[in-house]
Amino acid sequence: MNKRERVMDKSKWEYKKLGDIALISAGQGAPQGENNYSPEGTPFVKAGNIESLINGLSEYDIQKVNDAVVKSHRLKLYKAGSVLFAKSGMSCMKGLVYTLKNDCYVVSHLAIVTPKDINSHYLNYYFQVHKPNSLIKDSAYPSISLKDIENLIILCPSQTDQQRIVAELDCLNEMIAVKQEQLKEFDKLAQSIFYDMFGDSVSNEKGWEKHSLGKMATFKNGLNFKPVDEGNSIKILGVSDFQDLKEIKTADSLSLKCIKETVDDDYYLTAGDIVIVRSNGSKKLVGRNVLIRFKDKNVAYSGFCIRCRLTSDECLPLYLNFVLSTPSMKELMTSGGRGCNIANINQQALNKLMVPLPPLTLQQQFAEKIQAIEAQKELVKKSIAETQHLLDSRMDFYFN
Repeated sequence: MNKRERVMDKSKWEYKKLGDIALISAGQGAPQGENNYSPEGTPFVKAGNIESLINGLSEYDIQKVNDAVVKSHRLKLYKAGSVLFAKSGMSCMKGLVYTLKNDCYVVSHLAIVTPKDINSHYLNYYFQVHKPNSLIKDSAYPSISLKDIENLIILCPSQTDQQRIVAELDCLNEMIAVKQEQLKEFDKLAQSIFYDMFGDSVSNEKGWEKHSLGKMATFKNGLNFKPVDEGNSIKILGVSDFQDLKEIKTADSLSLKCIKETVDDDYYLTAGDIVIVRSNGSKKLVGRNVLIRFKDKNVAYSGFCIRCRLTSDECLPLYLNFVLSTPSMKELMTSGGRGCNIANINQQALNKLMVPLPPLTLQQQFAEKIQAIEAQKELVKKSIAETQHLLDSRMDFYFN
């Protein structure tokens, strides 16, 4: 038992009904029509904003209402420190919890817990363990009643202990955030090294000889499939698996799917393949690419993607993956040379894409630098995992 656990005597903590230590309410109907929102004013939080706000978006970067709209719609202002989560609609299935940083107006789909005798940040952490979506009674029609929220029984340490718990958990979260920023800085360093060595891939100011991608690689559209209850088990790389990754080193995180189709060997991925998003409902995802590092023999890729497989020994997959991910090359791919974004990329366009080809020795030097950066990133990722494990164990100790 560590020192903090000895000082905090959990036997003296009390269980209290949430309605006795906080005000429970719901927001109000959102003003309809874009004319009711303005660049200046007070933020109006909608259910769809919660995830972005949790991920760091400023409340003042969402929709805002001015005093005239507030008066005409009789909107009520909710205090900074109020804890929000969805109480109706599919959003409440996610169990996301957010604490207001500023006074805001709030939509009716959100429940608002305004603390009276409990630390709002302690309450936020509590709900991260005991998620509010556990109050949903029918997942087919997800909703949470205000009465059920009021009747929730919450474990309440003293105010001093609450503050110390929040300080400890905040510290661990800040450590994780710092390490995640380090990963971003490593990515920026890799991109900087690429530009220093090779310049811009489209303007080609260093004057490298250019080759059409079609002369260096082959392309194949992905697998169109329909999941079934029984059939062939296979892992399939989809657009959602790309996230912000530049390469995928393992297939462990890919989900196993059952499909009725028989998969030809040519659909399976291998190390060195580059997979490109060819079609998506979000145009900003079209052209996103990842380099495959794993050698798993049971991974295909979805029909929304194109696989690029190099056939030339004069171009390294790592180098080409960086070329395709540069903003200028991505813009060229997704504009089709016509200056406007398109909803898909086809093999014909990729065949014609002109790629600068520096000497292989220079590409190899670049690969060595990137491998050194990736080794450092792995150390940071390991540290993040260890800190996250510590955070999870401390939250388990305090809230379970």
